[in-house]
Amino acid sequence: MKTQPTYQKIILWTLLLLPISLISQELQNKGVIQVNNNTVVYNEGSVHLVNGSSIINQGEIQLKQDWINYSGTTGLTLASTGSVHMIGGYQEFSGNDVTLFYDLNLIGTAVKSVQQSIEISNTLNLNASILETNDNLVTLNNPDPASLTWDKGFISSELLGGYFIRQTNAASVYDFPVGSINQTGNYRPVQIIPENNNANSYGVRYAHVNPDFDYGTSASGAMAPFLVDAKGAGVQWVNDQYYHNVYRFSGNSTAKVTLYFFDSDVTEDINSAAQWSPNTLKWEDAQFNVAPTSGNLLAYNSPNVQANGVVDNFVHDAFSLSETGMDIVIYNGISPNNDGKNDFFVIPGLENYPNNRLTIYNRWGDIVFDQSPYENNFNGISQYNGLWGEELQEDTYFYTLKLNNEKTITNYLELIRD
Repeated sequence: MKTQPTYQKIILWTLLLLPISLISQELQNKGVIQVNNNTVVYNEGSVHLVNGSSIINQGEIQLKQDWINYSGTTGLTLASTGSVHMIGGYQEFSGNDVTLFYDLNLIGTAVKSVQQSIEISNTLNLNASILETNDNLVTLNNPDPASLTWDKGFISSELLGGYFIRQTNAASVYDFPVGSINQTGNYRPVQIIPENNNANSYGVRYAHVNPDFDYGTSASGAMAPFLVDAKGAGVQWVNDQYYHNVYRFSGNSTAKVTLYFFDSDVTEDINSAAQWSPNTLKWEDAQFNVAPTSGNLLAYNSPNVQANGVVDNFVHDAFSLSETGMDIVIYNGISPNNDGKNDFFVIPGLENYPNNRLTIYNRWGDIVFDQSPYENNFNGISQYNGLWGEELQEDTYFYTLKLNNEKTITNYLELIRD
C-alpha cells in the first residue's frame, strides 16, 4: 500500500511583531531560506524579498497576502521545485524584480493582480481566480500544452502591454483563456496551433474596449488607438466592442490562430478578422474563416462562433473581428467612340487595391491587354506584345482582375463601337 507523505506545517503569524512578514525578515538577515520537501509554510502576511534574499522552495508556500520582490533576483532559486499557493482574497505580485515560480496555484475567485511581471517554469493553475496582468507579462515557460489548467478562472489584460505568454514546442493546441469580468460569458479565448515543433513563444491579450479608446504601445510596437474607421481594401466593418493582441515573442513558426466569441456580441455579419497594418495604419483583411464552433467548449462557457486563420506576419499584433466584402463596382461594357461617355473601362473603388492586375483576353484566349496596376485606361486599344496599339473589334472579351489579397474576379466585357 502506498503511504501518504507526512507534512510538517509551519505557521508564520506576521501581524504580531512587524509590518513586514516573518519570512522577509529572515531573508533580509540571512539571505536564503529553504523550504524542505514535504514542508508546508503557511503565511498570514506577505512574502517581502529584499537585499539579495531568496527562497529555495522544495515544499509548499501558502500565502494570504502579497508577493513582493525587491531582491534583485528571481526570488525563488532554480533549485526550487515546490509550489506557491495564493490563498487570500485580492492579492498582488509586485516589486522591482520578476519572480520565477515553479508551480503557481491561484485559490479562490478574487483578482490576483500582477503589478510586476512574473514567470512560471512548470505549471500554472488559475482555478476560479482572475489573473489580472495590467500592463505586465505573465510567462508560462513549460511548453507542455497541459501545463496550464483553469476552472472558471481567466486572464484579464485591460491595459495595453499586458500579455499572457506561452512557450511552445509542438504542433498542438495551446489554450489562452483570456476574458473580462465585465462581459457576458467572461471568456473570449484564443487557441494557437504552431505549424511545427520548433521553439516559439506566443502572447495573447484580450482587450474589452473599443480600439478607438485604447492607449499605449503593444508588444509589436503598434501605437494605439487603432481607429475602427481606418479600414483597408475590402474591410467593411471592424468590431468596436473588443479586440485581441496576438504576438509571436520569439521563434519564426507560422501558426493557426482561432478567436472564439458569441454571435450575440454584435449584430454585424462577421465573416473574417482584420489585422492592424504598420504600413497603412489601417485594418487590413487577415482572411480568417468564420464558422460555428465544434467540439466541447464548456471550459470556455461554450462560445458558439470561431474565426480562424493562418498567421505568419506578426509584425503588428492587433486583430479584430470584421466584415469584409468587395468595395468595387464593375460594369461589363464599354463603347469607345470618343463621345465622352463610357469610352474607358473604369472600375470605381479600384484605388483601394493599389497592387491589382487586370488581364483581358479575346474569345480565343489571347491576351490583348495586361496592366499592373490597372489605371482605368482601357479604351478598346490593345496594349500587349504584337497587338500593341491595335484597335480591337467589337466582340465579347474576358478578363481577370487580381486584387491585393489574392482574390481574383473573372468576368466578361462587351466592347461595342456605335
